[in-house]
Order: sequence, then structure tokens, then C-alpha cells
Amino acid sequence: MKRLLCIFFLFLACFTTQADVFVVTSNADSGPGTLREALTLAAANGTLVYDNINFDLPGDTETDRTILLQSELPLVSSHVIIDGTTQPGPDLGNGEAKVMIKANRLVYQSSSYAFGCFNIVSVTNVEIYGCAFDQFIDLKVTTNPDGQLAAGNGVYVVASSDITIGGPRRGNVFIDNGLGVHVSADQNNQNRNAKIKVQANWFGLNLDGSESSNSKSGHASIVADDMEFGGPDRTYGNVLGGYSVSGVSINGSNVKVRSNWFGYLGDKSLGILGVGVSLGIMNGEFTDNLANRFGIDIGGKNLSILRNKEFAIPIQILSPGIRLNNAEDIQIGNDNIADVNEFLPRDYGPLFNFGSKNVEVRKNIIHCTQFAYSIRDGVAVKIQVLVNNDSEYSGTATPNSEVYIYNDNTDCPSCSPLQFYEKVRADVTGKWGITGNFSNNRFIANTTLINTSSEFTQPRILNGIDGHWYIKTDPSCGESNGKLALANPANLLKVEWYDSNDVKVGDELSVENLPPGEYYAKGYNGKCYTLSPKVVLFNVELEFVTTDLKIQQPGCGKNNGSIKGLYYTLSVGAAVSYKWVDENNQVLPTGDLDLNNVGPGSYTLVVTMGTNCTKSYGPIVLKNTIGPGINRTDAIIMHANCDNTDGSITGVTATGFGNIQFVWKDEKDVIVAQTADLINVRTGKYTLEVKDESACGIISSSFEIPAENTIGFDEQAVYITKTTCENTNGSITGIKLVGTGTVKWLNENNVEVGQDLDLIQVPSGKYKMVISNAYCTKTSSIFTIEKFLLPAPVVLPVQICAAGRATIVPDQIHGGEFLLYPSLTATQPIATTKDIFNIQVSKSETYFVSYANGICESVRVPVLVEITENSLDIANAFSPNNDGVNDTWRINGLRSYPEFVLKIFSRYGQNVFTTRDPHFAFDGTRRTGALPVGVYYYVLNLRAGCSTISGSLTLIR
Repeated sequence: MKRLLCIFFLFLACFTTQADVFVVTSNADSGPGTLREALTLAAANGTLVYDNINFDLPGDTETDRTILLQSELPLVSSHVIIDGTTQPGPDLGNGEAKVMIKANRLVYQSSSYAFGCFNIVSVTNVEIYGCAFDQFIDLKVTTNPDGQLAAGNGVYVVASSDITIGGPRRGNVFIDNGLGVHVSADQNNQNRNAKIKVQANWFGLNLDGSESSNSKSGHASIVADDMEFGGPDRTYGNVLGGYSVSGVSINGSNVKVRSNWFGYLGDKSLGILGVGVSLGIMNGEFTDNLANRFGIDIGGKNLSILRNKEFAIPIQILSPGIRLNNAEDIQIGNDNIADVNEFLPRDYGPLFNFGSKNVEVRKNIIHCTQFAYSIRDGVAVKIQVLVNNDSEYSGTATPNSEVYIYNDNTDCPSCSPLQFYEKVRADVTGKWGITGNFSNNRFIANTTLINTSSEFTQPRILNGIDGHWYIKTDPSCGESNGKLALANPANLLKVEWYDSNDVKVGDELSVENLPPGEYYAKGYNGKCYTLSPKVVLFNVELEFVTTDLKIQQPGCGKNNGSIKGLYYTLSVGAAVSYKWVDENNQVLPTGDLDLNNVGPGSYTLVVTMGTNCTKSYGPIVLKNTIGPGINRTDAIIMHANCDNTDGSITGVTATGFGNIQFVWKDEKDVIVAQTADLINVRTGKYTLEVKDESACGIISSSFEIPAENTIGFDEQAVYITKTTCENTNGSITGIKLVGTGTVKWLNENNVEVGQDLDLIQVPSGKYKMVISNAYCTKTSSIFTIEKFLLPAPVVLPVQICAAGRATIVPDQIHGGEFLLYPSLTATQPIATTKDIFNIQVSKSETYFVSYANGICESVRVPVLVEITENSLDIANAFSPNNDGVNDTWRINGLRSYPEFVLKIFSRYGQNVFTTRDPHFAFDGTRRTGALPVGVYYYVLNLRAGCSTISGSLTLIR
């Protein structure tokens, strides 16, 4: 019975949740009757049926009906209709919105970088009508208020389905927002949006329908499946205009973009700004859209583009027409003339294929453009026009492909696929054609095989791989020997060349014998033609530059002459070749413009430009020369005093060809002079190198400047005596002088401390000797007299079991004695000894021990004498088996207890060992021989007042 009652009440509760209407009566941020309260109440009312949020704000002005949000609204729950068109009174401006929702960006903060005004997260069945959204852009974020700003959105949707934003006569207006509508996949792209409709809204327009001027705002970014942007007729279409940083981006499967206005104003008149569109659609259509000018980037697969039309040229061209980026299965127009797309004139475009495949370009209307359809990566479908005259239009194409022929009787020079004329099929050999009276026709064509179309046969003069449409050779030497040729002609049956006066100078793919001037090409395919840009041929003039010319005469009968540094300049860039020839017109081998390793003779540089115009420099005559010589007969060498720079070598002369160069180097090969005379140098060895303008090389000669009045030190036998303690008994002896001079000793403070050769009776420190004469002063090395210090004693802490006598045992040092102090600063010791201290102690205390020898005393070291009950570490087993490990039993630390007595007993109470020796070593034997293994017991009496220590001792063999 209880179970039946529970089911009944649960059933009743489900049906008591009814649809409700929440009316917004206040434009305040929060409180009774506000939009915030309505969203909160709708969420609390459950999601089984629709709740309606209607509006009844007092007043008809924009201010009366503007909700200025100070903070983020609650999330929108499922089954909610937010209908601004329920607001009484006229529309705001010329749109269909009746309520304005605006962010107060001075205080408003978003809880997420993605959130905006209405945030629809993981819900279903939400509809939004008749609202205007503004200033949801560049919002502060609560988690980082002073850092990166959130882009902001009018409506944000994620992981939701069955969402409708706008409808006929119920559209929304998105003015200046980061994005008007942002429909985003979740973080892992798993819970995708589905069944999204965005219809009859304004994007980037003000309430009066004019273009918004905020260039940072965006229109829409949508990732959803089964999505509709616009609808089946114009009443569903969205109007997009104004400045936009991102335009519209739509991605998903089963998507329809229909009946929209791109680049329009609210009254459906043309705007001056274009709107960019990005489509990444799988299975969808882009149909019946109008634009002042399309700028569409398309990816994805299986998309039909039909019945779209351009009407004007906007100021802001976002992209040239339709760009297909690695897309697949794209249909642009078909065989139904009612489905044609119409594109207005432009310099390039409107159709571009970047790596896309299976692209059909069938019947369309494309006004005057040189490149109606451009394919970056070549496709297998090809077409070529071979005959284009008044009675025949024919050529070759991919066998069995369908050839679409278009007529253009406008004044468009290159002809465009403006009016469909006829479709024919290429035969199995690829031939196609039509005949008739074509005197009034201007034809172009493209071809399609299955689902892939070729480019159109418009005449083109394309750039080559170097980026130029031409290949040119400039004329030279003022002659008419220039050349021009087309680098990459396409679909040309005839070519004409003209000069700047429009006089024809040639009618082939290339033209020769041109003088300097300006030229252009005109390429024809029937009556259709294209003009190239103009190109200038310059006269190439060559001038030789001799500024750096260096001529090296050969010398000493060798082929070591050279001509270097001769260059030339051209008035314009041109192909040139050059060669060196001798007086017999024989060409000399050379890798560059420099001529090397030649003997006596006449040499000429001959430069030939690409048009066989030549210029020469020379001849340059080289003669054999004799190399340089050094004459030292009249050389005068002045000695250098001490280390002074007063030495010199003068009077040396040299002979040679042309200019003679002198270089003096010291023993380290460092250049010290470049004149004939060497002056103001120190004593030492010097080398003179002489070179002339011949190629015989350098000759050299060595000289030496002796020294006079030198002084110095011989420190090899120096002997240093340390000071003892703080005494002034240090010395430095054994230094010998080189030369004669006055001696003085200086300490580390540069204070004079002695004038004798030996420095004696001085304290520890650093010293140097200075010797001087009338010419120079020399300083010795720095010598250090160290202080002799006694070593500090090593003393272990002492532990005794009771007050009384304690023994302090320093490690022994040969000679001298130990001093015991009661403190670190005591002036007199309390005891002295050469081995140990025996003192009486009544409490634990620290003493200080030093070592003295003669008048020197070491530093004092602390030693702790501690009274503790048992400080001995006594082992409980040993193994006297002569293995070197634990063969004897000892007790360390007994020297501190000179009165101790140790006895060892067997388990039967027999005394087997007794000792008073602190250095004892019990080896498990007695007079009668080795003791048996087993347990023994020891008793240790340290002194009167100390507890007796006893324990067991195990003997193991």
C-alpha cells in the first residue's frame, strides 16, 4: 500500500509542474521584476514544459527599455522562451527588437572567457526573440580582472540542442559585441551542438539599421550539426553589415546558409563594407544569398553553391570571391540556368581553388574578370582552344568531358563566362568544336568531366617562376639589340608587341632587335585579349672602376706579377662575360677579375655584354724588376740604458723598385716601427724587413741593441727565516745584486724597513727590495716571512663516575710542556706537566690546555671533565682465535680511573683474571693455559664513591 501511495504522489508531482510566464517589469540589474529574477524563477520551475519570459517595461524610449547589466546573468535553463517582442509599444529603431540589453563595461565581469549575455550551456529548447545586444565586448574576467579581457558574446551556446535565435518578425539585433552569436563545441568536441537556427537577425548594425563602427566586433561563430543560418525565404534571412573583425564562421554537418544579406543595411539597401564568411561544412548548401560583394573561405565536403548574387563593390574587400581551401565535392552552379550564381567584375577571381578536388564550375554568370576560375594545383581535366574565328570555335579537351561555351559581347577585353552559349562533348580523342557565323560572338570555355572542372580559356599572360611575366635582355652600347619574350603564356593564339607609342614592334611569343624603351604585349584568343603590364628595356652601359687597381710588377725572373682590384659597373643588370688576353690575343685562365701569376707582357681585360657589345681596359704593361736590398754599412746603433726606451738603430738604407716599405719587428715578431730608422726602443734583438713593388718578396736583416747601466736581482739563493711567535726575529737573506745601485727594503705598506742587502730582525709580513741608480729602478719579487706557531694539543674529554681525582691526558708532543688553565682567558695556569694532569674535581667542568715550548705557547683547547655514573663502553663478547678480529677483550677510558680494579670470574666463581693496568688486553688465558669457551663474569671497581660495574662476558673460539 505504501509503495502505491509513493507512485501516486510522484505522478501527481510531475503533472503539477506547469508552464509559467515570468514578466520583466524592471530594467534594474537585480531585484523583483528584473530579467535576472525571471531567469532564476524559470530555472527553479523545472524543465518539463516551456516557461516564457515576457517583458512589460514602463515607457517607450530606448532608455526606458534598456537593461544595463552590472554583472553576469544566471545560466539560461532548458525549455525557456525569452521574447522581447512581447514588450508593448513600438520597435526600438528600425529593427524588430523591443528590448535593449547592454553591459556596463565599467563594472561588468564575466565568469569565463567564453561567456556573454545569455549563456546556454548543456540545455535544450531555448528560443530568443526581439532583443538587442550591445557592449558585450572586451569584458573583464572575474578570475583575472587585471589581465586578458574576454571577447564577449551576445548569445553563447555550448553542448546544447534545439536552440532558436530570432525568426520572421521576431529578429534580434547584435550591435557591438565580441561575437553576436557564439555557438561553440565543448572542450573535448564530444557534446556537439545540434538543431540550431539563427534567423531574421541583424548583425553589426545599429538600431536604426546603419553600419556599426566598432572594428573589433564580430558577427557569428557557429559549430553545430543540423544547423540553419537564414531560411527558405527572405523573411528568414539575417542581415549582416558594418565593421567586423571576424565576419561569420560556420562549421558542422548538414548545414544550410540561405536567403541572407551580406554587406547590407537594415533597410535592405547596400552597405559600403563587405562581410567575410568562413564555411567548414560537411553536407550542406550556400544558396539564395545576396551580397554587395562575396568574400568566402570554404573548406569541408559536399557543398552546393547556388543562386547567390552580388550587387555592388564594397570599400572593404575581405577576400576575392570564393576561395576553396582543401575542400572536396563542391558544386558551383549546375546545368539549370535558374540556379546560376552571379559575380560582379573584379581584377582577380571570383573563384579560387587551393588544393581542393572534385570541384564543379558549371553554369554561372561571371562579369568581366581576367581570372574567372583559378586553380593553384593542376587538375587532370584540361581544355585548349586551337581555332577561334568567325566560323569555327574548336580545340582539344580531356576525352569525353563536357565543354561549356560562353559568349561575352560586352567590352570586357579578356572575355568572361557571362552568357552560357552551348554545351558540347569532347570525343574519345579529345576533339571538340562548333561551327557557324560567329562574327558577333566572343567565346571562352571550360570543361567538366564527371565532377571536376577546368579553368576557363581566357587569354592570360602569367608570371614565370622568377615572378616576372617577361624574359628580357636589355640592349647595350646604345644599339637596338634588346629582346623580350613571354615567360608563361596561357590560352594565347596570337601575340602582338607594342612600344610606348602603341606602335607594333612584333607578333610572336618573343621579339628581338629592340632599342631602349617601354613595351607591352597583347595576347589574343579570338576576339578576346589581355594586356600585359609595361616593361622597360634599359641601355646597358659599362664603366671600368680603377679606384682599387693594384699592379704588381713581376720580379726576379719569375711569373709572379698580378693585376688586381679592376672592376666594372653596369647601368642596369645584364648578363656579362669577361676574359683577360695578352698581346697575342691569347686568353689567360683566371677564376675572377683578378689576374695573378703572370710574367712580363701586355694584358687587356675584355668584357662582353649579353648582346655581344664589348668594352676593353688596357693594355696594362708588366715589366721584370729586381728585388729590394738592405745596406747596413752606415748603420749606427745606440745602446739602451737599463730598460729605458732610449736605444736606436739609424743609418740603414735600402734599394728596390718603386715604393719601398720598411717594417721593424722585435723578438716576439711584433711590429714596432715602419720607418727606415728605429728609435726610442729598449734593449733587444730587432729584425728589419724591406719590400718594394716588385714580386721578389721580402728581404730581412737582424740587429741587436745592447744594454748599459743595467741593474737587477739574483733571487736563486734567497733564504727566509720565520719569526717565532710574535717576535721580530724574521729575516730574508741570500739575494745577490746585478749591477750597482742603492738598496732599500719596503714592507707591504711601502714603509722603508731596511737598507742592507740582508733584511734581518723584522716581524712576519710581506717585503720587497728596491734597487735604483741614475737610469732606472728595479723591484724584486715579494717575499713573505711567516709566523712560526706551536701546534695545539689534542685532548679527549674526560668522564669519571664520581667527584675526586680526574686524569687529563694530552697526546704527547716531543719537547716542551702542557699548561692547564681554568678558563680561556686566565693569565696563569693551575698546573703544568710533560705527560698527564691529575686534578681534583667536584663537579663537571671545562678546562683549557695549551702547549708551550720556550717562550712560545699554542692556542688553548677546551677539555670537558664530566662526572657521570657510567661512561665506559664495555663489550660483552670476544673470540681469541687469532683471526685478527676481537682476539682480546679491552675497556677503553680506564686511564681516567687510576684506582680501578678489574676481576673476571668463571661461572663457578673462580677468579681467572685480575688487573689494575688501564692498557690491559685479556686474551682468554691464565697461567695454566687457555680458558674454555663459555660465559664469564667481570666485576669493575673504579674508585671509592663509584658504583661497582659488573656484567657477563662470552668467550668464543
